[in-house]
Amino acid sequence: MKIQKRILFCLTCIFPLFIGCTNLATDPPSDGSSSTTLEIFSPVNGDSVDAGDTEIDYLISTPTSIKFMELYVNGNFVRNYPPNSDGSQPKIYLQLNESFIGTSIDYYLIYYDFHETSLKSNDILDVHVVATVNPPFVPFNLNLINLTPGSVNLSWEDSSLLVSNYEIWRKINFDGTYQKYLDVEGNVFNINDENLDSAIMYSYKVKGFNKFGESEFSDEVNTFGVGSSGELYPPTNLMATARGTILVRIAWTDNNENENLFAIERRQENEVFLKIGVVDRNVTNFADSANGLIAGEKYYYRIKAYSNTDSAWSNESFTQTYWYDIIRPTNLQGIYLGDDKIVLTWNDDDDTNTIFEVERKVDGEEQFTTIASLPGDQSTYLDENLLPQQSYTYRVRSGDGVYYSDYSNKVTVVTGNNHP
Repeated sequence: MKIQKRILFCLTCIFPLFIGCTNLATDPPSDGSSSTTLEIFSPVNGDSVDAGDTEIDYLISTPTSIKFMELYVNGNFVRNYPPNSDGSQPKIYLQLNESFIGTSIDYYLIYYDFHETSLKSNDILDVHVVATVNPPFVPFNLNLINLTPGSVNLSWEDSSLLVSNYEIWRKINFDGTYQKYLDVEGNVFNINDENLDSAIMYSYKVKGFNKFGESEFSDEVNTFGVGSSGELYPPTNLMATARGTILVRIAWTDNNENENLFAIERRQENEVFLKIGVVDRNVTNFADSANGLIAGEKYYYRIKAYSNTDSAWSNESFTQTYWYDIIRPTNLQGIYLGDDKIVLTWNDDDDTNTIFEVERKVDGEEQFTTIASLPGDQSTYLDENLLPQQSYTYRVRSGDGVYYSDYSNKVTVVTGNNHP
């Protein structure tokens, strides 16, 4: 059907009006304004290629308005290729199965742009297809999905035609050593790894084998979703939390002592990461509040650590900003009343809130714990049955059952002091 349409299209173009005709490389635009060129560099005339997938090395001189590319083999249309998401020229492969072994092929490419112009590449002739005599290519698109806290799925792709088996290598934690973990057959492209400890980072890489040798290792993936370009340990446990229409708070774990700084990066759906802020070494939190946030939008964050010679990046975390704001409580105060009791008071400046949550932590603890949920019209709380001579820190937030405000100021009170 596609071939019939192309014949009709070409027949249409020979009428005198030439309405809607497409200009090929052999038929340049009538005004001579096009300077775009399309050239194939590999494989070229007389080359030999393995059966399987072979990437075509080609260049479009001005690829800024690609609509799509087309591949023809032996004069037959194979498929079209849209541009990459950034508009650049796509990767194109000769995909030749075993039936092509011992034959020769001709091929060419055609470029189409949004200005109703097309260009045909040079014709590549007499490319010989041979049975593979090389080790497998590197497995690619290694991907890890966390199925449960204790299990993952690992999948990969391979453009090699004949692979006898794959080796999966695994490393435990940052300072571990990669060891061969599993051996699977060459037709296997995903496995589950179970009985894992969610507090431990597991890293994986894969390589393929055939009778001629072994591939290089694939890229690495890990259960924490982090990466590094060298020896610098990545930040981990990144968590982004919206606290308003234009406020997102993010926090992470620092695993190094030799970074110089942390860069905070943010993106929206189908966009690239952009740097929105920088904090000093050992800082592990950031408030994104003045960088063009929009109410109700989803944002993705990651943290990039930099040393003198290396960089490493955290997992991604996303959140959606609020559609409306909940006003945070202010002027939180605490007074020790004696008898192991502390009274808290705060200002409520929001008429729409329905809930106050009171959180507390004891001296030496890292995390706050919610100790009370109060009606939205109550702005005091009595904390009782406390330990003597103990330091307690409090904070309060407001909510309406859908959203919660940012936290109030913190207040610390020591029991046994400030008797009335």
